[in-house]
Amino acid sequence: MLFVTLKHEIIRADGSVAIVEEQDIVYREASRPTAFAPPLEPAQLASAGPTRTVVPDPTMLFRYSALTFNAHRIHYDSEYARNVEGYEALVVHGPYVATLLMDHVLRQHTGITVTSFSFRAKAAVFAGQSLLLQLVKTADGAELTAVVPSGIAMTATAEFVCP
Repeated sequence: MLFVTLKHEIIRADGSVAIVEEQDIVYREASRPTAFAPPLEPAQLASAGPTRTVVPDPTMLFRYSALTFNAHRIHYDSEYARNVEGYEALVVHGPYVATLLMDHVLRQHTGITVTSFSFRAKAAVFAGQSLLLQLVKTADGAELTAVVPSGIAMTATAEFVCP
């Protein structure tokens, strides 16, 4: 395994930093088609807060790949994803799940200014799976969870200020 941390800074015209993004990426050796995914954490429904269900499909994955210039075949070639990489179906981009979680925050809290957003993928999400987005409001933002039928796939934290 190889762990890489990428840091991107988007600079405004005046030279000040507008956005800082840090990604921790794990590179692993190629899997065998018979490899099994590790078990997921059991899902726990949020005790309070809105939920939304999304079912990512191949068209959504293709469009997100095009938007982000991501040409990895696990997102658009189901035969490759299954027979070469060993996945059960097309893989939903981790950043796409994070984008859906951020969208869930923005739909629930209009007019806010997000000051911080971080996420951690815990398991793969596959095309055709029902993805439950959960939100629990905190003192300065929200705790978010993306849940697939077998358990928790992603957790996130959003900090924001209200107008």
